[in-house]
Amino acid sequence: SCFYPLIGEKIFGWLGDSIDILSIITTIFGVCTSLGIGAIQVNAGLHILFPMVPENIDVQIVIIWSITFCATLSVVSGLRRGVRRISQACFIIGMFLMLVVCFLEGPEYIFNLFIQSVGYYVQNLIQLSFHCDAFEQLGPSHGSQERGRGNLADDGESDWMNEWTVFYWSWWIAWSPFVGAFIAKISRGRTIREFIHGSLTAPVLYSFLWLTVFGGSGIKMERN
Repeated sequence: SCFYPLIGEKIFGWLGDSIDILSIITTIFGVCTSLGIGAIQVNAGLHILFPMVPENIDVQIVIIWSITFCATLSVVSGLRRGVRRISQACFIIGMFLMLVVCFLEGPEYIFNLFIQSVGYYVQNLIQLSFHCDAFEQLGPSHGSQERGRGNLADDGESDWMNEWTVFYWSWWIAWSPFVGAFIAKISRGRTIREFIHGSLTAPVLYSFLWLTVFGGSGIKMERN
């Protein structure tokens, strides 16, 4: 139905069915990836806090079932009750945790890192957007080693683009059908300005702040 303004009555034919099937499959991939990575992270965190909790597949399966149970309850309860309440609770807990970490690690350090990171991102946005690591993907430079001008050990990993950039792009793109429809549904009745600020400006700034606080705190812990 989201494509009705673009393709009209064709959404009731094979084209519409193909779009629905593709959306369902990509959403499943996105959910499975998020559940898998989330379960591994939660398991690692529990092991650090409680060493008696092992890091194995059994614990991760229990975590996945627990998350699935909570998500199912929220969906069954409806958008205004279940999903809304859980979203508000997660936001409040996340804000509390972020502020605690920020003030414990030192606001001056966090704010300096925030300004520096945003500036670095804006400065390199265009360059990184077009960076494909083409030469690195060719593999080690055997010719330079044969001429005694290089060392294979000095070459970086050629799988970086696949394991990081391409993987995360695919993961986020897989969520686009579900997230797009969800945002469109909750944004009904709002102006374009409110929609842009609510779905783009605020989330981007919050992501910058969140990653700065926790990423900066992690780097500080490693350095100390």
